[in-house]
Amino acid sequence: MKQNLFILFSPITLLIWGCQNKEPEEIPEIEPPVYINLCERTEETYVDTVFQDFVCPVEFHHDTTYLLKVFMRSSKIQTGYLVPCSLPKEFRKNGLLVKFSGDVISYPDIDSLDRLGETIQLTSIEIINK
Repeated sequence: MKQNLFILFSPITLLIWGCQNKEPEEIPEIEPPVYINLCERTEETYVDTVFQDFVCPVEFHHDTTYLLKVFMRSSKIQTGYLVPCSLPKEFRKNGLLVKFSGDVISYPDIDSLDRLGETIQLTSIEIINK
């Protein structure tokens, strides 16, 4: 019987003491995330590799992301893909064969495992086939 009374009055007691008027805790303001423009170079970024007149297909990844599939891997190009930060709209076609030149930009503060590929700032690009 005592155990049943305890079970009955415990939630009521918690509700009464839990509903006291308290000053709301201050919620810290959270700053919005900073999105970097991948073509923007800072003091930490540097040109890692230069491509000159390289031919490869454009590959659609998902949503609005297009990659250059370079069919090679090295210590500098770990995924086999380059992510152009300035790909013009007319080149955003899956399977389109292009010839391009550009600078691969390294961001030492971004882990390469978090990226689809290495960032490249295109200096020239042309369509090889349509």
